[in-house]
Amino acid sequence: TTLSSLCRERGTRQRGTHWVSLMVKTSQRKLSSTPYTIRSEESAVEMSLSLVLPLTLTDVSRASILLESLQKIPRGVVSAMFIIVPDGEVIIIGRLLEGFRSLLPFSLTLVEESSLFVRPQQRWQRQHPYATQMAIKLLIARVIETDFYLTLDADHYLLHPLDLSTLLRQHPDTLVTQAVYHYEEYTVHERWWEGSRRLLKADDVSLASLGFGVTPALLSPWASLMTLTLLFDALSEEVRGVSGEEGVEEVLEGVWLDGLGEGNHIWTEYTLYRTA
Repeated sequence: TTLSSLCRERGTRQRGTHWVSLMVKTSQRKLSSTPYTIRSEESAVEMSLSLVLPLTLTDVSRASILLESLQKIPRGVVSAMFIIVPDGEVIIIGRLLEGFRSLLPFSLTLVEESSLFVRPQQRWQRQHPYATQMAIKLLIARVIETDFYLTLDADHYLLHPLDLSTLLRQHPDTLVTQAVYHYEEYTVHERWWEGSRRLLKADDVSLASLGFGVTPALLSPWASLMTLTLLFDALSEEVRGVSGEEGVEEVLEGVWLDGLGEGNHIWTEYTLYRTA
């Protein structure tokens, strides 16, 4: 299944939902520009989130503190939590976290990280662990069913009640839902933005118009899939005529993920997402 077809599937599966791209600024924060969810009156439903946590065995103790704090979330606010783990650690992490399944007010699913990638793990020799962790936060959009998902790290902790009204704003007249994000000027990590623009071949995008924070971040699965589609379309020019054992998507994945930090090959999941 291609990323483009996955994007189309989301459009047909969520009938009555339409996507548009806008920019809204307020005096204190910027609101996400891609995408806004517009629901028709007859299809309007209660909004909910998914949570996404990449996790390794060394961080399980910290993640346990995070999971304890998530028990405070009211039922119905979060639909599901996806914990992405290294394949070889899925059984032991599953056993260590089993006790939380009955305590959390949402479903808990462990996902083997290799299931999100096209290339088999034996071809990850030059795939930096940071590249894997960042890519996961975009690739997980393939299995997300909610309109938005919140990315987390193991060292996070929920201090205040999770209130969707502070994260997702729906205009009462237009039915437009806006996702709030922490705004950080592009100049803080300019190389990340330059690298992402280079990968996406988005020279027409002004860096001055960009900005995004780091984890935790509220993302749209539709926009994440579209980011991947635009990225692979841009990289396809570099692999034309390439032949060998790997398929086209495996080669594209390698061009994206291998050699992170070497030369000008630098990006983050969020700078790609915002630039796209």
